[in-house]
Amino acid sequence: MTTARERILESAWELLTARGAAATSMDEVIAAAGVAKQTLYNHFPTKDRLVSATLAAGAERFQAAFVEGVRAEAEDPAERLLAGFGVVKRVMAAGGYPGCTFLGAATEDRSVGGEASELVRLHEASIRGVFEGWAEAAGLAEPGGVAAQLLVLLNGALATSMVERDGGAFDAAASAARAVIAAAGGRR
Repeated sequence: MTTARERILESAWELLTARGAAATSMDEVIAAAGVAKQTLYNHFPTKDRLVSATLAAGAERFQAAFVEGVRAEAEDPAERLLAGFGVVKRVMAAGGYPGCTFLGAATEDRSVGGEASELVRLHEASIRGVFEGWAEAAGLAEPGGVAAQLLVLLNGALATSMVERDGGAFDAAASAARAVIAAAGGRR
């Protein structure tokens, strides 16, 4: 059984993914979560806190699902680097290619010190760290540089898939990732 806090966070995640933070009201989250107004405000006294908590919980879920999904598909670290694109493609396809909640939050929170932007930066750093660990385990030259390039490719695929409403961008990004991996000394 889920708690009221978990229902609020899940409902907020769905609304933020579909519409963004600016277009989502606290009343909509209350209705979607099926909680009383006071319950929401007891857990999240401001919309900024709700958005931040939603992004933090979403980042934790995404990273766990990403790593688990990739490990289920590939044992070889170099193959894991490529499998990540397919894993994210399937997640996005299941939702109809809604775009990336994190990238959307970053575009809405343009203040340099904004909490949402900081959470997005931490999420990006975490995924880059996962890529870097796999690149290092694969024996690639400059694993940090490889990881940075793969993250750019993944973010580009996320943005393009939202616009085109299909997964072709993930296939193109995986193809480019193969070239990055090959250039760094990995298998083709």
